[in-house]
Amino acid sequence: YMSKSRINGMVLYVGESANLKVRINRHRAEGRPFANRNTTIFWIPLDNRSTSASRRKIERRLIKQHKPKFNRNSGGGGRIARRRIRHG
Repeated sequence: YMSKSRINGMVLYVGESANLKVRINRHRAEGRPFANRNTTIFWIPLDNRSTSASRRKIERRLIKQHKPKFNRNSGGGGRIARRRIRHG
């Protein structure tokens, strides 16, 4: 998804999410400047066969293309895999 400024049309943020509504609401609750009333959210609908890796690839391409102000890195990192350690 992309967050664009309603004032000048610039892409402010590019992200990837399996559940866009939850993600945008989290951004708003955290007071992120790219998720307020002065922005419009655009998204690319993908079929159910898309993988997290394919979505991150699209995210990285869009970040490289638009160079959004609020992306801290080149995107596509995804979540860090965590291993559960059993004790006992």
